[in-house]
Amino acid sequence: MKERLKYLVAKGNTETVIETLLSATREDPRAFNEIAILSNRFAQHIRDARMGMYAPAEQNRGLAQINNSLLDFIDRLDEATLAKAALEGVKDSGPGHEPAKSRGSNKLLFMIVGALLIAITGFFALKAAYREGPDRSEIDNIIDQDAGQEEAKREQEHADLPGPSGKEQGASGSTSEKKEGAHPDVPPPNPVDEKEKGRKNSLAYLVGNTQRIEGANIEPYSIGVYEVTVGQYWLFCETAGHPFPKEVDTTNAMALPITYVSWNDAMAYCGHINARLPTVEEWEFAASGGEKGQGSLYSGGNDAGSVAWSGLRSGPMPVGKKQKNELSLYDMSGNVREWCSSPAEGKPGYYKAKGGGWKSYKAELEIKEDAVYEAGFRNSSLGFRIARD
Repeated sequence: MKERLKYLVAKGNTETVIETLLSATREDPRAFNEIAILSNRFAQHIRDARMGMYAPAEQNRGLAQINNSLLDFIDRLDEATLAKAALEGVKDSGPGHEPAKSRGSNKLLFMIVGALLIAITGFFALKAAYREGPDRSEIDNIIDQDAGQEEAKREQEHADLPGPSGKEQGASGSTSEKKEGAHPDVPPPNPVDEKEKGRKNSLAYLVGNTQRIEGANIEPYSIGVYEVTVGQYWLFCETAGHPFPKEVDTTNAMALPITYVSWNDAMAYCGHINARLPTVEEWEFAASGGEKGQGSLYSGGNDAGSVAWSGLRSGPMPVGKKQKNELSLYDMSGNVREWCSSPAEGKPGYYKAKGGGWKSYKAELEIKEDAVYEAGFRNSSLGFRIARD
C-alpha cells in the first residue's frame, strides 16, 4: 500500500494522496496534524504559484520539498492507517493503473479566489473562504525531516548534569527573565482558514485527550493526558489572534510541548477552549497516580530516567514518549515545568509551576517540588497542561 501511495505522488497526484490521508488519519490526532500541515503548505504553494510568485526552478523545488515530506510521512504510517487509506479509494492505484480524476481543479480554483479575498478584505474574509473538502486543522509549516531522526538526535544529547544551568530560574534568581509583551504579535506566516465544521474540529484538537480523575478527598475533574503541544498552541494563536512566541521554532516541532508561555498565555489558551489550569493540589494528586498511586518519588515511578526527560542540552522532547503513570498521564515529571492556577503564598502576582523540566536535575522532578514565577515570566522549559471540571 505504501508503494501505491508513493506511486501516486510520483505521478503528480499529491493532492489526491493528501486528501486520502486526511480522511484516513482523522482518529489519530498526531498523524492528522502532520498531514494537515502538509496540506496547508501544498495549498499555499499552489496559490502562490498560480499568482506567479515563483520562478520555475523555485516552484519545482518547493513542490519537491513538499513531496519529499509526504513520502517521509507515508513511510512512517502504520498498517491500520494504510488499511483506511485503501478504503478511501486508492487501493486500485499503482504501477499500471491510472488514478481516478481528482476533484482538485475546482478546489484549487476556490483556493485562488480565497487568496484574492485575503488581499482585498483581510483576515476575516479568509475565514469565509475555507474550501470544501476533508475537515482539517490547518497549521502552516513544512516538516521536511524525519521526526524520528530528530528525536534520536536529542536522545543522544541526554546526559546526567550535576545541577541546573542557573540561566532561567525565574523567581529564584533569573538572569534571562522575559516579561509578557516581549514577543511581537507575529505568528508563523499563513493564517488558518475556517468553516464552522473546521472550527469544531480545531477546538477538539486544541482540547486534546483528558483523563477523568476522582478521589475520596477531591472534587472530580479532568486533566490533560499530555502537555499542550506546539501544534495545539499555534492553532490557538491563529484562531484567537493571540501572539505566538517568537522563540519557538515550529519546524519539526508540532509534537513538542509549547514553551515560552506565561501564566497569562496559558490562561488565555484555557479560556479559548472552556478549560482551566489545574490547581497545585489537583496536579499533585494526578501526578502521584491518584488513588492508584504507589507513593513514587516521581510521576510514574522511582526511576527518573524511565518517566522523565531531564538533564538534556538541546530542548524538550515530543510528548508521550516516556513511561506513563498509574493514571496513564505522561511527562508530569520532566520535559517542561507546568503552570498551575494556584498563586504563591505571600507573593501577589506570582504563581506555582510543577514537575521540573528538560534541564532539571533529579530533585526538581519530584512530585512535591514546585517553582514560583511571576505571571508574565516565560522561558524555554515552562509550559502547561489543561484541566476541566
